[in-house]
Amino acid sequence: MKFVENAWYAIGLSTVIETGKMLERTVCDQNLVFYRRPDGSPVALRNRCPHRFAPLSKGRLEGCVVTCVYHGLKFDDTGKCVHNPHGDGSIPKAAVVRNYPVVDRHGFSWVWMGDTPKADDKLIPDLSPLDSAPATATFRGTFISPLNYVLQMDNLMDFSHVDHLHTWFETGGLSTAKPSVTERDNSVSSLWKWEADHGFGLHKDHMAPGPVDSYMESLWFAPSIIVNKLSSVARGRPRDEGTGIFAVHLLTPETDKSILYSYALTRNFALADADLTSQTEKALLFVNETEDMPMVGAVLKEMGDQDFWSLNPVLLQHDAGPIRVRRTLDRLLKEEASA
Repeated sequence: MKFVENAWYAIGLSTVIETGKMLERTVCDQNLVFYRRPDGSPVALRNRCPHRFAPLSKGRLEGCVVTCVYHGLKFDDTGKCVHNPHGDGSIPKAAVVRNYPVVDRHGFSWVWMGDTPKADDKLIPDLSPLDSAPATATFRGTFISPLNYVLQMDNLMDFSHVDHLHTWFETGGLSTAKPSVTERDNSVSSLWKWEADHGFGLHKDHMAPGPVDSYMESLWFAPSIIVNKLSSVARGRPRDEGTGIFAVHLLTPETDKSILYSYALTRNFALADADLTSQTEKALLFVNETEDMPMVGAVLKEMGDQDFWSLNPVLLQHDAGPIRVRRTLDRLLKEEASA
């Protein structure tokens, strides 16, 4: 499976990269090693010595220099070989390890997998609600999901499954709402709006009292970032007056059947209620493990190695968002291939 390379991918919480320690991560079928310089700035290198292809992460880190313990070659934070202990000590021109741009943003660390001159950190979506919310109303985490990242995006871009797979959510009418879909600058938004007698989910008792206008929006940023905005507001009032949730899903493909899944969630109500935050995180992970992952995993098993389009899927009105995501992703892959 091919992946979009000219993009930023989250590799986990920014705290996962530490000074004096090396971290191994697989991103888009490539094995990388991360560490921090003594000044705290992050480094990302291909986790492969160019001599006999030993993982550098099995070596030693001294300051900014990594020693491959197989034959003793040393590489600095740019990937340049700075020491050869063999023979006359001359360093072959090809003794270079690829260096990847890496930055910290919104509590996560991000690596650019494509052409270095194109690595503009302004391309990382604005997730600033995570930065301004109090710690008592915010949580972040990372786990490994044994799924295909595109199938997982299908799931997250389509809220219509909530009333059927997550019946406890009690949306009060989501299934009958037709999503409004917009597309701009390699991003896709699917927005559901419906009238209900109450809020929804774990937070319905904290949301605006009924009757309400409820909103659920899935916003996708290429190639694999999804932001969910969920809110309820007193009937007829502007959406931004409502109680709301801001949830982030960073679906970094390790392989075509494995996701490095980073997540975060914050809200604009009950800001000091740390217990509610803890309950929400536990519920999110439980629902993912017991409902979403088993279903998406079953879809992956049933599809096998067959291409999505080759199976001639039946399309419903709520599929407009996920389908536009897939078509945009296909276009970006073709553009990179032709370039």
